[in-house]
Amino acid sequence: GTGDATRVGMEKLKKDTDIVVVLNGDDSAFYKSSTISQVIDTHNTQKSTITFVTLEPDDPSGLGRVIRKEGKVIKVVEEKDATEAEKQIKEVNDGLYIFDKNWLETNIKQIQKSEITGEYYLLDLIKKALQDDQKVSTFKLNDPSEWHGVNTHEDLENARLKAIKKIHVMGISGAGAAAVAGIAKANGYEVTGCDLNPDSPYVQNLDIEVFKGHSKSHLDSHDTLIYSPAVEKLDPTNEELLGAEEMKILSMTWQEFQGKVLQKGKFVITVAGAYGKSTTTSMVAQMLIDANL
Repeated sequence: GTGDATRVGMEKLKKDTDIVVVLNGDDSAFYKSSTISQVIDTHNTQKSTITFVTLEPDDPSGLGRVIRKEGKVIKVVEEKDATEAEKQIKEVNDGLYIFDKNWLETNIKQIQKSEITGEYYLLDLIKKALQDDQKVSTFKLNDPSEWHGVNTHEDLENARLKAIKKIHVMGISGAGAAAVAGIAKANGYEVTGCDLNPDSPYVQNLDIEVFKGHSKSHLDSHDTLIYSPAVEKLDPTNEELLGAEEMKILSMTWQEFQGKVLQKGKFVITVAGAYGKSTTTSMVAQMLIDANL
C-alpha cells in the first residue's frame, strides 16, 4: 500500500533531508512544477507537519472526502465509510503530500495494516497527526485539470490523449487535415506536417513547417502522428506509419484526433451534404462570431 511504499522510499533519503514530498503515481502526471513548488512553500511558511493537496472535481465519486469544521480539517474519510451527508462534499484528497521528515520517520512505523485489504495506508498519517494536535495544512488545487486519476484502461487512454503536445500531420495538404492542423496550432499544440504536394493552398497561410514527402525522421521529438486515412489505405507500409509503431508514438487519423481531442467537451455543429458544405460552414461560423459565441 501507499504507506509501505513511502516507508521503503524513505530508506533512500539523505540524512539532512527536512521535508518529504509524496505523490501518488497514478494521479500525478500533469502536475506543473510550479504547483508543487507552491505546495512546498505553503508547507514551509505555515510550519506544518503535513500539507496535502485537495481539489473539487465535478464528480468526486470513489474519492476520499475532506471534512472540515469552521474551515479546519478534522478528518479525511473514504467514500465507503462516509455518511450520506459527507458524500455530498466535493472537496477530496488528491494524493500529493508534504511531510516533516522527522515526524514521518517516527510515525510511519505506527501505521496499522488494514484488516480488509492487508495494505498500509498513508492516509492514516493525517488521522494520526490530527489526533496528536499536529499542524495539518491543505493546498487547494486551483486548476483541477492538473489532477488526473488513472484507475481504468479508459482513464489511461484519456491521460495519453491529454499528454499530446507535439503533433506531426502526414498528408497535411488535404482540406480536412490542413484544417485540423490549423485548429491544433491555434489551441497551443506544436505542429509540423508533410505531403507529397507541400505547396497546397490549404497550408499556405498556416505558418506550419511542411516537409515534402514522407520520412521517419519527421517524427523526431514528436509524441503523436496524425495521418490521412488515404495513406493508411493506399500505402499501409508507409515509412512514417511503421516508424510511429517502432518508436511507440501515438498515431491516429485526423478525424480521430479531431473527435477525441480537439472537440472533446465541446458543443459540435455538423454540416453535411453533397454540395454547399464549405459555404454553409463559413456562414454558420460567421454567425457564431458575430454573436460572440
